[in-house]
Amino acid sequence: MDVEATRVRDQLRQAVDECSARGLAFAAKWAAEQLCSLPADDSPTKPPIPPTTDPAPASDKQQLWARRDADERDRVSLAKCLFDLREFDRVAFTLQECVGPRALFLRLYAQYLSRERRAGESALSGKDTDNVAVLSADDSERRRVAGEADRALLAIRDELEALDGAQDADA
Repeated sequence: MDVEATRVRDQLRQAVDECSARGLAFAAKWAAEQLCSLPADDSPTKPPIPPTTDPAPASDKQQLWARRDADERDRVSLAKCLFDLREFDRVAFTLQECVGPRALFLRLYAQYLSRERRAGESALSGKDTDNVAVLSADDSERRRVAGEADRALLAIRDELEALDGAQDADA
């Protein structure tokens, strides 16, 4: 990678940090999107880091997790900007191929919050004249959404159990 691209990447990373620190969520998101659109730091043939299947000593695991976090830092920065804007489905989509512990936590938590939002929205059909939420009379719609929410929670649980079984979780 040439010096100019590295400089642009560093400036965009700094812009994301500075905008986030100042509460400029949309500006931080824009800078993070630009950062993620740049070609990768290393060669394009670099293979992704696969999840481990063999138990390793704690220090080796911590080094592996730190390396994964470092490799995915730009995507995680974008996801954090999206999270700040409450775009939970986009957070999950952005991090779907990431395997680092920070990315994994953020993706699963965003999936959970998205599920909770959908369940809450389905339970409330509208507002009465006093701006108090009223439950929907359409029970079949609430049951359908609740079933989807339950499947979403089961998928999160299954993924966490698989990581725990492979001893590839950081907590």
